[in-house]
Amino acid sequence: MQHLTRTTLIALIAVVLALPVLGATNGHQPPPPITTITVMGHATLTGKPDLAAVSADITTNAADAATAQSRNTTIYDAAVAAVTKLAVAKRDIRYGYYNMNYVPRPIGNATPQPWQRYGYTITHSFTVRVHAVGNVGRIIDALVGAGVTNVQNVSFTLAHPGNLERQAQAEAVRNARLGADSLAKAAGLRIVGIRRIAIGYQQVFPRPMMYAPKMLAAATPPPTPITPSNITVEGTVTVVFVAR
Repeated sequence: MQHLTRTTLIALIAVVLALPVLGATNGHQPPPPITTITVMGHATLTGKPDLAAVSADITTNAADAATAQSRNTTIYDAAVAAVTKLAVAKRDIRYGYYNMNYVPRPIGNATPQPWQRYGYTITHSFTVRVHAVGNVGRIIDALVGAGVTNVQNVSFTLAHPGNLERQAQAEAVRNARLGADSLAKAAGLRIVGIRRIAIGYQQVFPRPMMYAPKMLAAATPPPTPITPSNITVEGTVTVVFVAR
């Protein structure tokens, strides 16, 4: 019984030792190990803005709602007429919000507050989109001249930001490949493929420019100087490369 067991064990060992030789004769080689190199690529591109947005509002006050509304509408119509003369299409004048508020005057011995607007106060907010960004200063002056009470904000952007975004992403991928090739060469490898790409981007717009109300009261103000900054788009990608 003991002799039979030893013979069986010897036969099993012989079969196991023979398997690599048998595989080699059939031309089957084990696949080479897969090595991955993960690289983050980054690119920054700039472009000139071709679209501006001027946010403004009209605030009127009167003892009765009809008068406050009539005054507000008159100023708004004058503002629309003024900016359309500067090549702004009516479709680019967009509604923001409308608010009516009523505060009754104090009665009896109550003292009116000097800062409080009594009666009906109407605020109508709107935005003017300007495609000729060089005209932004003139647009602001036209709004002020029409009686607009507040120009809140001026912002600049791109009409079609996707074009610059795609360029930044493509440049980021190229930079990632350059980094991967350098790492692979240092390790005695070469890049043979890509396993995964994760793409992201971040836009950085120029800081919005505020228009101070006290500047509106100047007797003969000079043309409003508005100089837009370039738009910056940062493309970022994470690429997993396959190397051998």
